[in-house]
Amino acid sequence: MEKKRLAFLSKESAAAEFMVKMLDDIFEGEVVVKPFLVTDKIDTSIPIVLTSHTSYYNDAKLLFPNSQIINGEKILTGFNLERVMMLPAGKRVLVVNTPRVSALGTIDNLIELGMTHLEYIPFVPGDLCPLGVDTAISPGLIHYCPPEILTRIDIGFRIFSLDAFNKLFQALDLSSHYLDKVKGLFNLSLSLSNYKLVENLEKVELYNRERELIINQIPDAVLFASADKKIIFLNKEMEGAIGRSKSQLVGKSVSEVICPISTGKDLLYYLDEDISAKITLDGREYLYSCTAMQEGKNKYYIFTFKLLKKLKALERSGINYKKYGHVARYTLDDFWGDSEYIADMKKHALLFAKNDMTILIAGESGTGKEILAQSIHNISGRRNAPFWAVNFAAIPENLIESELFGYEGGAFTGARREGKPGYFEMADGGTIFIDEIGDMPMFLQSRLLRVLQEREIIRVGGSHIIPVDIRVIAATNADLKQLVDEGKFRKDLYFRLNVLSINTIPLRQFKDSIDSIIEKYLALKYNFAVRLGRGVSNTLRLYDWPGNIRELSNVADYMFHTSEGKNDIGINHIPQYIVQEINKNAAAAAEESCPARPADKDALGAAFFDFLQQKIKLPDEKERGEKFFARFAPDKLQENVARAAAEAEDNGKKALYSAILTVLLEKGQHTGGRNFIKKALHEHGVETTEHYLKIALAEMKKAGLIQAGSTRQGTNATDKGRLFLYNNQS
Repeated sequence: MEKKRLAFLSKESAAAEFMVKMLDDIFEGEVVVKPFLVTDKIDTSIPIVLTSHTSYYNDAKLLFPNSQIINGEKILTGFNLERVMMLPAGKRVLVVNTPRVSALGTIDNLIELGMTHLEYIPFVPGDLCPLGVDTAISPGLIHYCPPEILTRIDIGFRIFSLDAFNKLFQALDLSSHYLDKVKGLFNLSLSLSNYKLVENLEKVELYNRERELIINQIPDAVLFASADKKIIFLNKEMEGAIGRSKSQLVGKSVSEVICPISTGKDLLYYLDEDISAKITLDGREYLYSCTAMQEGKNKYYIFTFKLLKKLKALERSGINYKKYGHVARYTLDDFWGDSEYIADMKKHALLFAKNDMTILIAGESGTGKEILAQSIHNISGRRNAPFWAVNFAAIPENLIESELFGYEGGAFTGARREGKPGYFEMADGGTIFIDEIGDMPMFLQSRLLRVLQEREIIRVGGSHIIPVDIRVIAATNADLKQLVDEGKFRKDLYFRLNVLSINTIPLRQFKDSIDSIIEKYLALKYNFAVRLGRGVSNTLRLYDWPGNIRELSNVADYMFHTSEGKNDIGINHIPQYIVQEINKNAAAAAEESCPARPADKDALGAAFFDFLQQKIKLPDEKERGEKFFARFAPDKLQENVARAAAEAEDNGKKALYSAILTVLLEKGQHTGGRNFIKKALHEHGVETTEHYLKIALAEMKKAGLIQAGSTRQGTNATDKGRLFLYNNQS
């Protein structure tokens, strides 16, 4: 009896080999199965043709015009589906097959089996691999996978459905025995696959329940996202923050969910850096942080949103931080003075306030380190939370640890029964400012290091870890690097503190602003309009101000009270210790200049004039200064400092006016602004500051010595100016 013949038509040799072997096992030699590719030479005498996909029907009709064509749907065997199931929700994966309708059919099969947690992308040979995709699934054609794909899951060739096999057996006029045999193969394959699926599903379900239980205990809103920023899990607090349920959010893009209701859209573009900032969700303020986490080949992002409720720790302890003054009162506007140094300091403060990183402020005593710290807090995202200042120099060493970290009840003799939160807990949500950090005892430096690294503390006598959400700003007037070299300060703590460093400015670097600072200070504090007398300004600029702005404010207070309400401030209203310090420096300069003749009047006058000229940068009138100062004996120098400074200033002004007029007459009608004149003066060997040049030009214009127009018109000497120059050169 002649055996029945069947042709199997496919476009893939590997798929053809698989199906022919399967059919041979089923038919057990009763049917001869001949595989053909669409490019092969065709035997048109075969009466029945089975195609590997419904899309090949037209090709089959052309190749086998006299044969019966059978198409059939395909299904997955369940091979390796547990690996597909374990992929994280929302992940983008390629589904590799050919032709495209087969890739789409494979996707339909996966979805029918309940694998709906992934975003499937059909891929056929020749397609470009989408960016950011690292995983591919294929039913037996994994060799077509793009080379850049690292994770590849072969789920085995798809097989024909029972319905397709039934059609085939009817066409071949075979008994139901063959259909029962196919059912047995189906049941065995699917039961083995289902056993793996069920086993893995139980494990995953148990893991998910445990994870959900733990994360829902967290009081903050937490959201997990995949590497391609798709939401894979969130807790109940996050559902409440967004106002939508988990079922509505899983699989959605983070930007699609968060950005429309937030004020921090740009934060989503820096996910590979650990960031922390303020964000508003649906009208409520949160402290937002994002951390990237790598687990094997998989990458995740963890978003945390902490609701700003003023201060949780203080609410627990019943302390009202505003009532007790733990707020920042100062802003950058409280830094007075016209100086490039101050402008640069303010610029850095504005930049540093945008993040939550640790800041180290270095500067001399009285330069406003705490004012700067408060200013940074007031322009940061924590401005509505507490500002807690700690000064190690003001706390007894035996109390520092309990004050900083708090303590549990009964931790030591005299401890409160209920315990007490420390400064770190009470500053939760805000900023803690640690002044004089260089005075911190060594035994506490390791504990502070842990706070900076982990943002968590343990109370004295306790074992419970308490997370704290704080920004740390430390300040010092000591050289911490030197303390590290001397073994008095931990090196690891120094580098942990010195993340963002900024220096305050000593007063001696912007003495030109002394007058305006005094005037502003007295006007604000006493509503007092001051007029600094002749020589007072220059005398104050001769002093080095070791106490900086703090000392200057004390001097201003002294001036106000000694003037007895009079607006004119003279030399006699300057504290005597300042005049004495100037005299001491002048005498030292004189002795250094003429050590062999310390009492020589001419030498003393010349030396003091050099000293005066250096301090207030007057033009060179040394000869005239020598003649003037030589009239005074050293023992009378103190009483005549004011007069000396006034006359030196007057001489200096005349010399500067003469130099300016000389430059203007030389340059004719082609002069420009102050920068042009300053450069021309420099060429004549005359040095002056922008501040003094501005004042000099204004006074000369007022006196009628010059005529100043626009920059194009220039500044010109008047006839009165020419006469002034003649008289002062003769």
